[in-house]
Amino acid sequence: MKGLGIRGWGLAAAFAALPLVATLAQTPGSGRVRLQPDWTALEPEMMEQFQAVLRFDTRNPPGNEHIVAEYLKGVFDKAGIPAQIFALDAKRSNVVARLKGNGKKKPLLILGHSDVVTVDEAKWKFPPFSATRDGGWVYARGTVDDKDNLTGGLMTMLLLKRFKVPLDRDVIFLSEAGEEGSSNFGMQFMVSQHYPEIESEYCLAEGGGAIRIGGVAKYTTVETLEKIPRGIELVAHGISGHGSIPLKSNAIVHLAGAVAKVGEWRPEIRFNETTGSYFRGLAQIMRDFTGGKYDLAKQEFSDYMTNFPTNDLASNAQFYLGEIDYAQGNYKVAIVSYTKVIAQYPRSFKVAASQLKKAQAEIKLGNKQAGIRDLHEVVRKYPGSDEARQAQARLRELGVSATTR
Repeated sequence: MKGLGIRGWGLAAAFAALPLVATLAQTPGSGRVRLQPDWTALEPEMMEQFQAVLRFDTRNPPGNEHIVAEYLKGVFDKAGIPAQIFALDAKRSNVVARLKGNGKKKPLLILGHSDVVTVDEAKWKFPPFSATRDGGWVYARGTVDDKDNLTGGLMTMLLLKRFKVPLDRDVIFLSEAGEEGSSNFGMQFMVSQHYPEIESEYCLAEGGGAIRIGGVAKYTTVETLEKIPRGIELVAHGISGHGSIPLKSNAIVHLAGAVAKVGEWRPEIRFNETTGSYFRGLAQIMRDFTGGKYDLAKQEFSDYMTNFPTNDLASNAQFYLGEIDYAQGNYKVAIVSYTKVIAQYPRSFKVAASQLKKAQAEIKLGNKQAGIRDLHEVVRKYPGSDEARQAQARLRELGVSATTR
């Protein structure tokens, strides 16, 4: 089963892959009639379903996903869509619904999980399970993880059934329990004991995202796989002793050193099909930058940081914001961006480059001594790196010793 994780894929991704009979709309200049639902008329129903599932308190732990499962089962029963409840624990239920196709292709699985992470209610403007609408926003735990996708899947099933859409494959809906840390009740249980019910060629689930600029979708990130944790047990041996006499054989110190080395380890960056495609796509943004379209590139980098502030690539976006300002001669502003990379993303591989460019910007501003100090920092902290070699070359140009100090 191939996973195509798309954060907030909702209705759009599912309907893009399926034929649909509904409101007629003429595609300008194509001479073809395009068939699609009247989305405006459907908005109240979609919002009603969204708020309904948000109002169920399914924080995990304890989960209590059975309350969502029972609601969804009732909606499917009313619509005439076959649905079943599967549960390892009566209060941790999963729901599977299926629309039959003609069997020409293998099934498509639409997946959303019904549990949400825990919540500190004191920090919320509105009660976290109220689904309050205010200022164009819906306030509730689970609005973006993952009851948006759960509702999108539900509405997809309802509309495919309602409009009698001819399908060349079965469409399966799964409301998964326990995704937030207790998958033994959800996906593990379904795969190990009920896999035929969800077996499919593709799965649309959470992950990824869409970047819009000025209301126009510029690109969509697609997640095909998640990192899998690997637990390792470290054992250190030493001679027991008294706290008043520190011993070199102290097992805790040795263990701490081992953990520190793991933390400092930087694995080799290897590109697979997914990451290769991703960076080729991002290259278009860089072409906007290097082609002199600074305003567009700056907007794209800023939007990326707004949407994915904790993503590993956020440091790249911050760095290239600095590069844009540097290229335009805005050295003070560039220094701010480089400094943010150094301070906010200390483990990023852009830190050394930021330190180097910060030094060059300082020198451009006439702050020669500050620039020299930064260049020496690059040489000292990143020996053998390209940045260190560039820093040494620049120091020599300035008539300063390029040795570490």
